[in-house]
Amino acid sequence: MSLFNEKNDPVKETVATPVAEKKEEPVTVVETPKTEVGFISSGTKIEGNITSTGHLVLNGEVTGSTHVDGNVVLKGTALGDIECSSLLIDKATSNSNISAANNVIVKAGTVVTGNVSCKNITVYGTVEGDITAKGGVVLKNTAVVNGNIEAARIGIESGAKLNGKVNIK
Repeated sequence: MSLFNEKNDPVKETVATPVAEKKEEPVTVVETPKTEVGFISSGTKIEGNITSTGHLVLNGEVTGSTHVDGNVVLKGTALGDIECSSLLIDKATSNSNISAANNVIVKAGTVVTGNVSCKNITVYGTVEGDITAKGGVVLKNTAVVNGNIEAARIGIESGAKLNGKVNIK
């Protein structure tokens, strides 16, 4: 091996030096929020219970309980208890007791037959059962509630119908 390159310049000799072994850092696993969305299309009938860690859009019919860690949008028929984070019921039928950790919205054209327990609820449609809210209840002018209401706050618009007792806690 020549000590000079093609231009007759001295070539520096390179000596391999051992590289210190790199210690691997422990891997930290961070769970991301559940954002998966299950979809049950109209015309689909399910007989049995549904359990999900994500969200659910239900346009079909379920006969059985529904337990969802996330939010539920119900535009179909639920014939069984519903437990979720928040619930929007839009022109649907629910023969269910409902338990929501947060908010429930019952849109106009919706009929809920069963008791509702939640943080807050806004009713535009019909609820045939008792409502228990840790926060507030709002009955819009198209609302019909045939049952008792227990809540920290209540607002009733002119035109709303309430057939039951109110307990402000």
